[in-house]
Formats: sequence, structure tokens, C-alpha cells
Amino acid sequence: MGLIELIDEGAAFDAEYAGGLSNHRPMALLSLARLGASDAQLAAFAQAYSARLQPAPPPTPWPTPSRRRPRRRRRARAPPRPPRWRRRRRQRPRPLRH
Repeated sequence: MGLIELIDEGAAFDAEYAGGLSNHRPMALLSLARLGASDAQLAAFAQAYSARLQPAPPPTPWPTPSRRRPRRRRRARAPPRPPRWRRRRRQRPRPLRH
């Protein structure tokens, strides 16, 4: 079995396994092939690596407009606050005039 067939076969596995680890099987197979591994070595690696992977979940259809969740209404925004320097100016005591 050649490299392309092994990579295509990897589509049957999920992208993540064991609680969040990523499936790097296709990249590892390509790297091994570029390093000069034979087809038998690639097949042996693919079989050993596939033992830890989980099968891919069934495909889910794209949502249609009727199946989408309704949009949530936006809350009214609070009025804008004055800039920070204006708030500070108001808080300072005014100097006394003589």
C-alpha cells in the first residue's frame, strides 16, 4: 500500500484522540516517506499509530436556515461614560479664591 492510500485511509480516524491529543498520522507518514521509508515501513507505522486512534464521528449536515438557532436580541447599551480625565477633575477639590 502506497503513501497516498495510507493517507486516504486515515480519513476514517478522528482528528483528536485520548482527550485532546491531535492525530498527526498523515504528517508523520509524509515525513517518513520523504526520509526514504519503504512502503512496508510506512504500512507498519500506519498500523501501529492507528491502534491508538478513535474512529471518526459520523458526518453531520450543515444547518439549514430553518434549523438555525434564533438570533438573540442585543441588550441596550449603557450611556457612554465621560473620559477618565473629566471624572478625575470633578473629584478634585477646587482651590479657594481670596
